[in-house]
Amino acid sequence: MNRSMFIVALSVIGLAVIGLGSRLITDPSGLLTSILIFAAIGVVIWLIFTKASAPSNQSKYKKAVKQSKKYHESKFTNKATNKAKPAARSGRVMDYSIGRSRTQTNKTSSRRKKSDVHLTVIEGKKGKKKNQA
Repeated sequence: MNRSMFIVALSVIGLAVIGLGSRLITDPSGLLTSILIFAAIGVVIWLIFTKASAPSNQSKYKKAVKQSKKYHESKFTNKATNKAKPAARSGRVMDYSIGRSRTQTNKTSSRRKKSDVHLTVIEGKKGKKKNQA
């Protein structure tokens, strides 16, 4: 069946090439007009389908973003209420050997806090070996 479909497709493509060649020789302006009309109709159909499907995808995306924000806000507010606030530091340390003050670089604040990544492990067939013949 695949071979017969290949032959049919090849013959259709061959006839199309022959038709385009003869049309190019006999009426080049008509060929250009036909190609432009075909392209314009294709663009209109493409715009109709993309605009029709976009609102449903966009609404699903907005709903997912809202749920994600709600989840993360509740997660971080629970952490903040459970922990006591640390005492505020001035950030300045006196260097007594030289007699002047210098600012202390807070290493914990300079490091970025890694966000929690929510990943799911999908168990596969680990014990089954592939056929290596």
